Amino acid sequence: MKTVAIHQPNYLPWLGFFDKVAQADTFVIFDDIQLPMGEHHYETRATIKGARAILELNIPIKGRNQDLLIKDAVFANRTWIRKHLRSIECSYGNTKYFNDYFPQIETIYNSGLTNLAGLNTALIRLITSFLDIKTEIVRSSELGIKTQGEQKILDIIKKLGGNRYISGAGAGSKRYIVPEHFKETGIELVWQDFKHPVYQQTRGEFVPGLSAIDYLMNTGGKKL
Repeated sequence: MKTVAIHQPNYLPWLGFFDKVAQADTFVIFDDIQLPMGEHHYETRATIKGARAILELNIPIKGRNQDLLIKDAVFANRTWIRKHLRSIECSYGNTKYFNDYFPQIETIYNSGLTNLAGLNTALIRLITSFLDIKTEIVRSSELGIKTQGEQKILDIIKKLGGNRYISGAGAGSKRYIVPEHFKETGIELVWQDFKHPVYQQTRGEFVPGLSAIDYLMNTGGKKL
């Protein structure tokens, strides 16, 4: 049995994202679909725990419109990179494991990438390695599949030789899924059931759902 999971390349994703990666044999970065409009989507937004409040990190995108594919999105400028790195450093510089992770994260930001999918995929791969997840990661744009919606998902799974699919259980995921269609094609459909771990954060009450770097900096990246 081969398990496949698919998800958009979120920016510095939360732990639930990596739980899905860990459960799959092959994880597909869904980068040849439309980038949602507006700034408050996880492809361009991440949250971390700052010294005084939760901080929202947003990436500005050039010419953002309803026809723009994630793989084609480029940064409007590069001034945000230094600001994001500084925010991460100020938020986690005093944590026990900061020096174990920050230098490699910083290297990716400073590598000269100008493409959203390229940056997010590089960060996802890096965090996956930090969490000791061995899953194969590919990009949907490399698979040459031109269908749309649920059919695209089914075609990706079939092309990869998958017969089991892990889907998020939220409304955003379920709108593309008709369970009967998976059954008809011989693909077992599994709804992700992620239980967020509670761990010691640097200050204040525990806040779930932050970027996985919060977990790494505070715990050292214990196995999920």
